Amino acid sequence: MHWYHDPLAVATTVATIVIGLATVVSLWISSRMWKVTRKYTEITKDIFEASSRPYVGVTKLSMTPKEAGFDPLPVFEFDVTYKNVGSVPALEVRRSVTVMVDGKALPPITPEESPAVLMPESEMSALIYYNDPQHFKAIESANELTLIFSCTYRGVTEKEYRYEQKAAYDPAHNKFYVVKAKAT
Repeated sequence: MHWYHDPLAVATTVATIVIGLATVVSLWISSRMWKVTRKYTEITKDIFEASSRPYVGVTKLSMTPKEAGFDPLPVFEFDVTYKNVGSVPALEVRRSVTVMVDGKALPPITPEESPAVLMPESEMSALIYYNDPQHFKAIESANELTLIFSCTYRGVTEKEYRYEQKAAYDPAHNKFYVVKAKAT
């Protein structure tokens, strides 16, 4: 007698095939669910990182010619104010300001500062003074005056962020306007 004549053998065989197919379908569905879960986890991580990080940017740029109090030489004062609008402190904030006169960078006047901490909703200022007669004259007679602010910092994770802004001076309105800004 063949197996297919035995009702118990047929039932067992059909059940085995159904279980095998169900296992394959279940494996396929599980693998799809795993991929979707991994994608949702990455999206959730990205949302958390975007909402729990510092965001540092420039809030004010100004240039003022001044008479120095005790120094007989006139002074150009550049004031760059920057703020952390993020939800966590910006740690190890390192900033630099470059003054460009007709496409050429003036030498930095202020020494490099040690890294700072910038709390959420807090501001810091970088004041740069040029009182050397040669620099003063170059700034005063510049056809094109550009200020470049760059800043690196990290959040509560070890990820490092960078902000850079280039602004050009408009002498008719005595103010800087942003030419380019980039945040990463």
